[in-house]
Amino acid sequence: MTQFNLEAANLPEYQGNPFIAKLPVILSMQEWAEVLRADVVFDPRERDYPAKLRKHCVMRLLRYFEPMERQIRLAERLDMMIRQGYIGRNPAAPGYAARLAGGVRSAIEEISSNKVIPFFHPTALSFALTGCSGAGKTRAEEQVLLRYPQIIVHPELNMVQLVWIKLESPQKGGPKQLCIDFFTAVDQLLGTKYFKLYGKGGEDEMVVHMAEVATLHGIGLLVIDEIQHLKHARSGAGEEVLSFLVKLVNTIGIPVELIGTPSAVQVLQGNFRQGRRSSGLGALHWDPMPKDGVWDYFLKSMWKFQWTRNVTPLTQELSDVLHDESQGVTDLVVKMFMLAQMRRISIGETKPGSDELITPSLIRRVAKEDFWLVAPMIQALRLKDGKALAKYDDLQTFHKYLGGVLQSAASSSVIVGTQPIPEPAKAVLTGAQTSAQKIVDALRAFGVSEDIAKVMVESLGAEVEQANPLDLLTRVAQQIEVGTPSKAKMETKGQSARKAKATTKAKGSGPKSMGSNQKIPEGELENSQPQELQPTDLRYIVTQGTTRSLSPYEALCESKIIVSPVLDLQQQQAR
Repeated sequence: MTQFNLEAANLPEYQGNPFIAKLPVILSMQEWAEVLRADVVFDPRERDYPAKLRKHCVMRLLRYFEPMERQIRLAERLDMMIRQGYIGRNPAAPGYAARLAGGVRSAIEEISSNKVIPFFHPTALSFALTGCSGAGKTRAEEQVLLRYPQIIVHPELNMVQLVWIKLESPQKGGPKQLCIDFFTAVDQLLGTKYFKLYGKGGEDEMVVHMAEVATLHGIGLLVIDEIQHLKHARSGAGEEVLSFLVKLVNTIGIPVELIGTPSAVQVLQGNFRQGRRSSGLGALHWDPMPKDGVWDYFLKSMWKFQWTRNVTPLTQELSDVLHDESQGVTDLVVKMFMLAQMRRISIGETKPGSDELITPSLIRRVAKEDFWLVAPMIQALRLKDGKALAKYDDLQTFHKYLGGVLQSAASSSVIVGTQPIPEPAKAVLTGAQTSAQKIVDALRAFGVSEDIAKVMVESLGAEVEQANPLDLLTRVAQQIEVGTPSKAKMETKGQSARKAKATTKAKGSGPKSMGSNQKIPEGELENSQPQELQPTDLRYIVTQGTTRSLSPYEALCESKIIVSPVLDLQQQQAR
């Protein structure tokens, strides 16, 4: 609980309002910059730690947040929205209890009532924040909201105030799903049972109860993230959700903020009233950072957090390369910097005595090998291709992929000595096989089992060689969402292949050749002599390796069939 806000109380519109009195003090732009900043724990002496510990230190950058002008502007707008929305909802004012008794239901249902409801003038505003995926919208929102206590208890009013609540836009459902998510969130915060009471009724009734609960707990701000999901909602559901949110703002007086990708603009403009109301305090759109003073400030602030043994000075070439490979996408910049450090630390661990400097070529290599999935999106940003960007606007795998890359890098084990770090086997493949394997690896990073992933990729056929890997991965993800091939189907596929092989063998020339209508005698295939494997056959290499207690990976490495990526990098650098 915060102290009584004397500064705010001096403003006449904020006087005598318990909802406003216990909010944090109003901050200047400089004060907001200090409050929002999330530095990471760092000590230059940590550069002398063993490599295995320094890799974990690098992971601290996930919590790094450097506020700039647009984040501070967002903070000021949200602060104004919360306070202005409470002006028209003063629990100490006459008539507030009457509104709780029946005014909310009458307003939402738009029905006439015999009850005398005091005149209510809503002071709530709405606001929209849009920007490309990875621009830092959600993270900035979270940093701002952390400034406010989410729950404030008012013993004198026998009331619990919810200053803010954040929900994600329903992907397929309409207002009903939004209400269910709302009741669940409130129950988790307050320990109430609203979902049990109201979560199983009809949609119209649930909408009324949501408005009543929001009014009862004096919600200061309702944040709806990923609003672009409404594009994919069932017919008419998106419009219904927006219309309901308009009612919350206009008739109940609850401020609403909508957050989404650029395609969310189409959703908002599709409803004129919502487009008008979402500009109540000015809509903000965040593009990736251009290569200007803001970029230089952000990169310089982050660059000091290096855990490599050798400190790499920030040069103009490094700045140019990092911006080119990330195109100023905040999330991508931070994670690319992290992975470059991790890779350099790993190389230094396997090659004692080598320097651990971050070079432009290292950043290029990290971008090429670890961020290949988002390469088409980066290329579209580089070319300013609006049509292509729209194609990748709602790519849900973006953050999951970056998370998978970091998890893979952080979980790599280390062997003491000069042996290369064991990594997942990477066969020397070309063409369509390379693309297919990349898609399989990406699906595995998202939690899809390898056998299922391979079946899905095989179903793409010849398209693997020609199509964009990002498009193919999206198609595979859609197939999985519709229905993952069952084990029975996979077995059927394997059995069909064996039957086809048996039929082909039966049709071959020789003394045992049979006609197409003849059956192969039972047990003949099982009793046939096994084919002798050649020394270059992978099965032969793996089998021979097991006789010497070698894993399949170790046997293939020994035979030079596959090469560890780290060892390959060292060899290329040596050349």
